[in-house]
Amino acid sequence: MKRSCLLIELDDTLDALELTREQIVNSITLSHGLELARKEVLHKYSLEEYEL
Repeated sequence: MKRSCLLIELDDTLDALELTREQIVNSITLSHGLELARKEVLHKYSLEEYEL
């Protein structure tokens, strides 16, 4: 469930930034930044699970 939620939010984020998935795939800098952001979000979700 969380995985699909993250994908939906990613599409919303890319829309807000006026970026496409293709642009992310074709840019090392954008790909790296997205991976760092993804790891941070997943880390925050895991911390929230422990707090519950």
